[in-house]
Amino acid sequence: MNWYGNSRTKEAQIMHESTGVIRLEPKLKRLSADTSGWAIIQVDQELTRYYVEQFNFANRARDIQIMKPAWGGHISIMRGENIKDRQLFMSFKNKPVKFSYNPEVKGNDNHFWLEVECPDVEDMREQLGLPRKPYFPFHLTIGVKKG
Repeated sequence: MNWYGNSRTKEAQIMHESTGVIRLEPKLKRLSADTSGWAIIQVDQELTRYYVEQFNFANRARDIQIMKPAWGGHISIMRGENIKDRQLFMSFKNKPVKFSYNPEVKGNDNHFWLEVECPDVEDMREQLGLPRKPYFPFHLTIGVKKG
């Protein structure tokens, strides 16, 4: 299993399935950032813990260790996008949703994630008048670099 970077082979990846809950305009305890027009899928934190621990173990000899992100493990659905129908937007609050993810960790040296597919949130975005796919592809953020 490759815990960071690109695979050396182009083999088909087996997707895993999980569920999460849609959170609208999630607040951060440590920050007073404006989260209007934001939506995330809050995932099982044990899933995130597993990947953080495995990543840190696999990279213990390198100078790369990660910790959970501020919202914990999550999938960003919307990032401050303009919502025309606020009532429709609010109707998605706390809705359970299924998603598939590729277990291979990807990263950019600061943030680390798993690639995600989620047709239900593509439908949600479309109903809200947004493109089905966001600018940054759906991904499950598992960690940020320590330090």
